[in-house]
Amino acid sequence: MKSISENEVLSAIDSLENRIEDLIKEKDQMYLENQSLKDENSELIEDYKEMKQKNSLAKDKAETILDRLNEIENSA
Repeated sequence: MKSISENEVLSAIDSLENRIEDLIKEKDQMYLENQSLKDENSELIEDYKEMKQKNSLAKDKAETILDRLNEIENSA
């Protein structure tokens, strides 16, 4: 059985501490990115709702114009 020296243990601990610090930084970065994506998603949902409403209004106006044109055509 191989004996592990104190220096090897300390080196392993330092390595683990560095990896943990890297993971914490990565987690923080991912959290910020996730928040940004959530905000962007909310904005896109609002934009979609507005566009859908505008599309509906445009469709209604187009149908009204077509109805008027049909009335004019039928009365002539």
